[in-house]
Amino acid sequence: MAFQEALRLYPPVWAFSRTAGRDDEIGGFPIRKGTEVLIVPWAIHRDPRFWPEPERFRPSRFDMTDPANKRPSTAWIPFSAGPRHCIGFKFALIEGALTAAALLREFRITPVHERAPRPDPLFTLRPRGGVRLHLSPV
Repeated sequence: MAFQEALRLYPPVWAFSRTAGRDDEIGGFPIRKGTEVLIVPWAIHRDPRFWPEPERFRPSRFDMTDPANKRPSTAWIPFSAGPRHCIGFKFALIEGALTAAALLREFRITPVHERAPRPDPLFTLRPRGGVRLHLSPV
């Protein structure tokens, strides 16, 4: 749940585009077939309709046994969605959780600086200037 929450706040793919395959409407705005539409997970993941206190790190949002956590499947799309989603997204979720578990079993991880990372929205989202951490044995 912590890894999913981290991906909500810092999705690796912060924005992507799709071409409308047919005429449609989004939020009252007409979209004509062939129009490029920009989809921004960064913004969707911070929409308070789906994510109360959207800037807060709260892994319990992903406890799907809690009825309060029901939301549309497209409210969380760190690897895109639909037929063109990232083919490796399930592997990434497993790999991320296992890596975090292995590291946290061996090390206490603390930030070198107290400031939050500043996002650098290139093709993928990354922290501007990196993130310096101190690892000490548990």
